Amino acid sequence: MQKLKIHPDLGGLHWNAVLVNEAYAVLSNPEKRREYDKRLVGQFSKEVPDTPRTLEDKSSMAILQSPRAKQDSIQNYCLFCKTPYLNQRGYTDVENCFECGSPLWSNQNDLEMAHHKRLVDRKNIEGFVNYYTYWPEIPCIGKINDISPNGICFITERMLDLRSIIKLDNAECRAIAQVTHCDLNSQDKRIAFAIGAKFLTVRFQNPKGRFLSVDV
Repeated sequence: MQKLKIHPDLGGLHWNAVLVNEAYAVLSNPEKRREYDKRLVGQFSKEVPDTPRTLEDKSSMAILQSPRAKQDSIQNYCLFCKTPYLNQRGYTDVENCFECGSPLWSNQNDLEMAHHKRLVDRKNIEGFVNYYTYWPEIPCIGKINDISPNGICFITERMLDLRSIIKLDNAECRAIAQVTHCDLNSQDKRIAFAIGAKFLTVRFQNPKGRFLSVDV
C-alpha cells in the first residue's frame, strides 16, 4: 500500500486500503486463491447453448477426427520416389508426381475394352528411353526393343535388380515400371543386358493411336 500510495497514513482512502488488504490476503493464500478462482469461473463462464449451426460444426468436427475420415484423406505415395500426395476417396486430380514427374496413374484402362476396342500385340519400336533407378539421378539410356501398353523391353549396359522400381521417360510415354527380367544380351559385342519391365503406371502421349485397334 505504501508503494501504491494508498495507505491512510499517506493520504489514501480507508476503503481502498481495505480492498487491497483483502486482495492480498486472498492472493497470498493458495486455498483462498483456488476458492476464489472457482467462484470467478462459475460467475463469468457460462455454457453457450447449442444452436443448429454449432451442432452442425460439432458433427463435422467429429467426422473429420474419426478414424474413417483420417483413412479417407490419407496420403498416397508416388510408386517411384515415394513423394506423398493427397488422395480423396481413391481419386486424385494430380496426374504426375510433383517431385519426379512420374505418372501417378495410367491412361490405359478398361474403358477402351468397354468401347469394343482391343489391345494389339506388342510392337517393335525403334528409339531410346531414359531410365532412372532412384531420384534424383542422372538418367541412363536404353535402346527400346519393343513396347506395349503393359510393359517394355530395352537394351542397356547396366544390370538392374529384379523387382526393382524404375522410372521411364521418352517422347512416347512416361512410366513407373518394375523390372521382371534382366538377361545378358549375347548378340552385342559389348556387355549389355536385355531389361524387361512391366508398367505400374504409364501415360502414353497418344494412347489410342499406337497400341489400340477398333473391333467392328
